[in-house]
Amino acid sequence: STRKESSAASDVYKRQVWVCGMVIACCLLLLGLVGRIQRDAAFTRGALHRLRALALVLVFGGLVHPFLSFASQFMVLGRLLETPQLTVTLEPAVLAPVLVGVLLIALGQVFGKGMELAHDVEGLV
Repeated sequence: STRKESSAASDVYKRQVWVCGMVIACCLLLLGLVGRIQRDAAFTRGALHRLRALALVLVFGGLVHPFLSFASQFMVLGRLLETPQLTVTLEPAVLAPVLVGVLLIALGQVFGKGMELAHDVEGLV
């Protein structure tokens, strides 16, 4: 019983580490992006790459997290019960990072167009 509880705690800990890692990655990418914007370098390749990386972290992290949560619950219940019965429910709030990531991808397209326009008008004034 103690071994099962220890394993269950370990699974929950791994899931929390995943979420914390995703949050830290997003914060670092966002800080870099804001720093570039403050230096008047909003429409540059670096800003565009950071924005796209942030979007990808949110989309893939948002999709992987519910799967990890389900897998860890299945493993825990599999150890505690002989025949685990799980009900898969996906709440809309769980998909919020994916939606934000998709919106950032669209914003990245706008940044890309802004970068092209900035390059086109460079030297005209």
